[in-house]
Amino acid sequence: MKNGTKFGFLVLACMLIITAACTKSPSDRIYNTWILEDVNMPDADSVDLAKLNAQGITYTFYKDGKYTSIGAIMGEGTFEINNEETSLSISEEGNTAVYDVQVTASTLRLSSGEQSMTFKVKK
Repeated sequence: MKNGTKFGFLVLACMLIITAACTKSPSDRIYNTWILEDVNMPDADSVDLAKLNAQGITYTFYKDGKYTSIGAIMGEGTFEINNEETSLSISEEGNTAVYDVQVTASTLRLSSGEQSMTFKVKK
């Protein structure tokens, strides 16, 4: 019986290790296509806001650290999100912007000061 208990414990330990190794990092939720849902930019020019609302923005973040954006803001570059999902750095043509970020399975919120943009996942 003693050997059976050791074997059972060993199997359980292996299953826990495999499960932990296969679990996604919380920051993996960003790898998706996101469509602009809401804009809060109190100091933005009304023409720019009208363009954002009319054309929208769609960001796609890829696992290789690259992103593309289409719509009112078009471009491509690289990004980095920390494991805690609190900070997102976006770099394009030598310029880097850093945002506070909140990511769930269905919502992405980027903010900087009083400005924020909320995106929903594209289905």
